[in-house]
Order: sequence, then structure tokens, then C-alpha cells
Amino acid sequence: MGKARILFVDDEINLLKSVKAMFRKQYSVDIAEGPEKGLEMIQNGNKYAVIISDLKMPGMDGIEFLHRVQKITPDTTRIMLTGHADVEAATLAVNRGHVFRFLTKPVQADEMRRILDAATKQYSLVTSEKELLRGTLRGCIRVLTEVLSVVSPETFSLSQRIKSLAVKTAERSGIRNTNQLELAAMLSQLGCISLSEATLHKIHSGEELTEIEQKEFAAHPSISVKLLSNIPRLDQVVEIISNQNKRVDEFPDMPIESKIIKACLDFETFRGRGLSSSASFSEMKKNSEWYDQDILESLEDSATIKDHYEKKMLPVSDLKPGMIMNQNLSTSTGVLVIAKGQEIGEAILARLNNIARNNKLPDQINVLINKRHFKTNSS
Repeated sequence: MGKARILFVDDEINLLKSVKAMFRKQYSVDIAEGPEKGLEMIQNGNKYAVIISDLKMPGMDGIEFLHRVQKITPDTTRIMLTGHADVEAATLAVNRGHVFRFLTKPVQADEMRRILDAATKQYSLVTSEKELLRGTLRGCIRVLTEVLSVVSPETFSLSQRIKSLAVKTAERSGIRNTNQLELAAMLSQLGCISLSEATLHKIHSGEELTEIEQKEFAAHPSISVKLLSNIPRLDQVVEIISNQNKRVDEFPDMPIESKIIKACLDFETFRGRGLSSSASFSEMKKNSEWYDQDILESLEDSATIKDHYEKKMLPVSDLKPGMIMNQNLSTSTGVLVIAKGQEIGEAILARLNNIARNNKLPDQINVLINKRHFKTNSS
């Protein structure tokens, strides 16, 4: 592991040079003559474990500087340094700049070393905890989606189609950050694991549901919410899913991601009944007030984009992640393994290979291949 990177910001260049010489053996030290230069260095992509700023500087004081730093790089440990024992300034620094320590000059070298050690440890704790949470979150979502793919391949295939459509629709609507939307779309059908196999089959084949089945199906988003509520950092995803079936005219303030998923879900519902894309949009436009009109237009554009796919008949050994099933694939005993329209991932591929070893799958599998994608990978 390399040296922790530290930035000292002050308007006294001689002091900065002295500090750099003093701590360069222990840390990777950068210096910035003034807050504007410090912000420029941070905005240029330099990442720091610790930033130490003087309080009294011309133009922008240390409180405002560290406040801006906190907005750009919240994980960085921030320290305020001043020659004035000012309680009010210290309070502002803590509340506005979220500083880790407030130090009064002059600071002895040993004391500064001790503070820097504590500050770098604080940075390591924060970043390690975030990485652990990210890893845990990714693992939880992977497990949940794998469970759904095993319990109901058709439902998992639907969630993948919704995700693909939702992301394309969001991008065409000018939405750049689609991370929460992707997660919500992939997990939007998770509550369907509570439904019977017969009900799921009727849903995906477009058959009419009984009144009881309709109530059970309508409750599936709330079941998804219950399953996801105990996972940290999924609050926004949970909110999106809880609103995914609501009409825009009745709930105009619901998240934009919920509006997108609502439109994609209804489109896929009509498609599941055997309607063409144009006929599906004609049906949706009969109740146009249910949807955000800009989103509906973007969805229509996205759904009519023709990807460069070609059909292939391949043995299981030649299947690769990213290919799309062009048939429902069942074992010789009639158990559905993977549904038509489902993208092949690493876990599904491993499962197919395991089943194929027992000679329970056809010799050739009908798949769709994105010619540009696989041409690029093979070149």
C-alpha cells in the first residue's frame, strides 16, 4: 500500500514548502498556494486522504474552501488550521466544513504527525466501510436476482427486458445517472416469487387472471419492498419500486424512475398479450394521462430501435454471456431453465453447462447474437 496522499492549502508559500519537506517521507504531500489552486487540483481528479487548510486566506476563507471540498470529495478527512483561537470560527468550520480537527498555530511537528496519522486512519475507515457496503449490496442483489431466475425464469426475463427498455428510455429523456433505475428495474418483479407457478404462467402468457390472482399480483411490489427494506442503501430503490404501478395523473410527484418503469411495465404487459409494439402503444395512448408524455415518447423511440442481432443455433458449449435466448429452454422433464428473451449471464451459463452434462438439454440452442458486440470482443 502506497503513502497516504495529503494536500496542504495556505497563502504562505514558504510555510507550505516547509511543511512538504517535513512530512514527505511519511506521506505523499501536495501543496496549494491559496484555496482557488486547491480546488483546481481537486477538480482535476487528484484524490486526497487528508486536506489541511488555513482559516485566514484572501478571497475565500478556509471555512468556505472546506465546505466546497466536502461537496466534491466527502470521504476526504478535513482539518482546519488557524493562528487565531476563534471559537466562532471553529464552530463554523465544524458545522459547515465538517472538519475532523480544528488546530491552532503554531502546531509542533510531532503533534501534527499524530493528527495526520489519526486523519488518514479515519479516511481508511470511511472508505473501507463504503467498499464493504458496496460489496455487500452487490452480493445481496446478485443473490436476489439469481433466486428469481431459478424460481421463475420468465419473470426474470421480464425484469431484464424492463431494465433494458428503462435505461434506453431514461437516456433518451436526458437522464444521465441510471444506477438506481437499473437496480429498481431488475428488482421490480422480485415480489413475484410469492405467486404460484400457475399464476405466473397466466401472467406471462397473457391469460386473464381471477379476482384473487389479480389482488395477489397487485401486491407483489409491496412484497418486494418488504424484502428490500432491510438492505442498507436501497432506500431510493425501494421508493421507486413502491411507486412503480401508480398512475402519473394520481401521483404526479412520484420519482421519475417510477414513471419510467410504469410505462415499461405496461408496454411489456401488452406485448405479452401478443400485441405488436405499435398496437401496444396505441392501447397505452387510450389512457395517456396515466403516463408522463415525454417518457412515453422516449419509450416509443427506444422500443422501435432495431439492434443488430442475428439468430444462431449453437451448442451449450458455445454460448457466451451477453447472448439472448430466442426460445424457452426446458429440460427433458419439462422444467423451464431459461425463458425466451432472457440474457445469458455467468450464473445461467454455469447452470446450463451443469444440466447439459446430464444430457437433459437440446443439442442446439436458439439464441440472438449482437453482431457488433461479439465482433468487437473477438477482434
